[in-house]
Amino acid sequence: MKQADCRKGRIGRVALLVALLAALLGTLPAVAQEGPTAGPVGDEALPQQGGGQIVFLPVVSRPRANVQLTLRPVPLQQVQRATILSVEFRLANVDRIVAPSTLVSLFYSSRLTIFTETALAPGDAQVSFDDTRVTVRVNNVAPGETRTGRINFFVRRDAPIGDRIPLYATFECPARNCRTGLVQVEIIRNEEEGVGGVFNLSVSPDRGPPGTAHVFTGDFFSPGEEIVTWLNTETDVVPLDITTTADGAGRIRIVFGTGELAPGFYSLVAHGERSDITGVGAFIVTGPGVP
Repeated sequence: MKQADCRKGRIGRVALLVALLAALLGTLPAVAQEGPTAGPVGDEALPQQGGGQIVFLPVVSRPRANVQLTLRPVPLQQVQRATILSVEFRLANVDRIVAPSTLVSLFYSSRLTIFTETALAPGDAQVSFDDTRVTVRVNNVAPGETRTGRINFFVRRDAPIGDRIPLYATFECPARNCRTGLVQVEIIRNEEEGVGGVFNLSVSPDRGPPGTAHVFTGDFFSPGEEIVTWLNTETDVVPLDITTTADGAGRIRIVFGTGELAPGFYSLVAHGERSDITGVGAFIVTGPGVP
């Protein structure tokens, strides 16, 4: 009898413990069972759906390799306007891990240069460009490797001589964003400038009856040089009292009224005294027998 009572007591205590454990578990929220996942993308956590809840995986930060970037313009110190300026970048991985993807943004002055193209290593790519910067992506640079590429610009024909083209770049590094030093290239006169030549002046309008005011423009003279003019008729050369000075970009603008000129074909000629460059703008004075 006593053994039966003891057995009943033990069973009662076990039943009580089971009941208490069930009650305790019943107060805990149900946790959804997670299925297999591909893991986080980049540095962001992926939310997973399950059991009516969103369970966030922990954020896994991808280590960023220690890289260094240098710029080398070609030509190095001076560039002629109306020629190509090529900026070579060198991205060196000085870390012990691969640099899987590094964004490099080269900043430039669109007032002085025009972006034309990139010349990159296989696997690298141009990302974007606007009036202030060109961005490229350099992929999978091995430890100890130096990757090179070029970003090319056209130096504007009207870029002021003596101005300096400022160049610098930002790039991704362990500090999140690093920057190169400033590189400057001086703009000099093109070798073809100052050796003469004949160019067409723009004329607006290019025809009209006697008394029409025609506007002649051109941008190929030497900055600051004096410009003299004359008129070519169908049979003669007529000196004009119109003189002007080219601006800092070599541009001129001349307004010429035809007055009482007889109908026919004419050309206004503008000649640079220092550059020996001649600009010619043809126009028509309309009237009977002239189309």
